[in-house]
Amino acid sequence: MPKQGQFARQSRQSKLKATKQKLKRQKQTITDQQMSDFLVVRYALTLRQRTAANSQETLQRFIQEIADHLRQTQGDFERLLPMIWLKVRGQVPWQFYWQLSLNWPQLAPFLHREINALPLAQPIWAQQLPTPEAFDAQLLNELVNQIIATTTLNHPLKSEQKEQLKQRLTATLWIDNQIQWEQIRQLLGPFQQTITSNDSGSQVWLDRLARL
Repeated sequence: MPKQGQFARQSRQSKLKATKQKLKRQKQTITDQQMSDFLVVRYALTLRQRTAANSQETLQRFIQEIADHLRQTQGDFERLLPMIWLKVRGQVPWQFYWQLSLNWPQLAPFLHREINALPLAQPIWAQQLPTPEAFDAQLLNELVNQIIATTTLNHPLKSEQKEQLKQRLTATLWIDNQIQWEQIRQLLGPFQQTITSNDSGSQVWLDRLARL
């Protein structure tokens, strides 16, 4: 049995070790501005290796967009995703949404795990990540709005007419809880325009997307 003095020394050593571990953890924390790079590195080490080559860049850019909105929304995807859809509207071809739909079943668990593991001084917890079906429903809503805006550009519709058209398109393009991507291609393909970017890397990615 240790003497009182020995016990005291052991107690002080334990406290010192705990303090050192705490300081080490503090030194390893990242800032909010580093979240994007951190998640991209984790993606490169894990999910990217299991992702089809033509989808890798799209998922990386989507992860970067998510990182940019994490602190503002505190990881609440019910608030976060609409912000992204609004931001990218008109900036990406329809194939962007197609690739997200194909990969969301694998991407969602990655985001949940890696966001919760971000070494931040003030943690962010991933919340309300949609199921694949709910995620696709959001994508379809964006695409239907694009179809209406594109095909009625020269023939503006009244609000009631637009809503009726939206309901008909949704019923046609959503069968067995799945988006009918070939029909999306037929509807938006003829109207697809070249989307330009000031960044050469983004331009290469956009051009490749449009050719899928």
